This record gives sequence, structure tokens and C-alpha cells, in this order.
Amino acid sequence: MPLAIMSAISRLIGVPAKPINNAEVVLYKGGQEISRYTTDDEFNGAFVFTGLEPGNDYTVAVNAPGYKPAHEDFCGPFTVEASKTTYPRVYLESEDY
Repeated sequence: MPLAIMSAISRLIGVPAKPINNAEVVLYKGGQEISRYTTDDEFNGAFVFTGLEPGNDYTVAVNAPGYKPAHEDFCGPFTVEASKTTYPRVYLESEDY
């Protein structure tokens, strides 16, 4: 089974939180960029990175049109374990807030 980080990006504001389309998620390991992913426009906000090595130094940066960049509290670090999937939640705040 491949190692992976899988998650969804949601708004910080609003009840219930709604997924964000067309967000760019950049994955870093030890401060070096290793992959990028852009969420689709199907209102699911999901992002997936597969084939990752185990480690506890993964972080993400997230940007989306109409939203402030993800706050560092939501960006990691995240731990990836062998044969497990990591499910971090990243929230973005509207630029209007």
C-alpha cells in the first residue's frame, strides 16, 4: 500500500464549512518542495499526494482565489507512517473577512 497524505481543504468561516475549488496545495518535506496539487472544481476540496516516504517533517502551503493563504497552524508539520494515510485538515479564510 502506498504512503499518502490525503485531505480536504475547507473554509474557516461558515457553517457548515464548504470545500474550496481550484486551490493550489504545495507539499514540502524538510522545507523542500516535493509536489503540487490543484483541487478540482467538483466542490470536494480533496487533495492527494502518494508515494511518500515515512517522516514527521511534511508541511503544506495552500492558496486559493478569493482566500487568504492558509495559516501556519493548519500547515503542519504532518507525520506520514508506513501503510497508513494521513488526513490533515486545512482551513482557509475569505479575503473579505
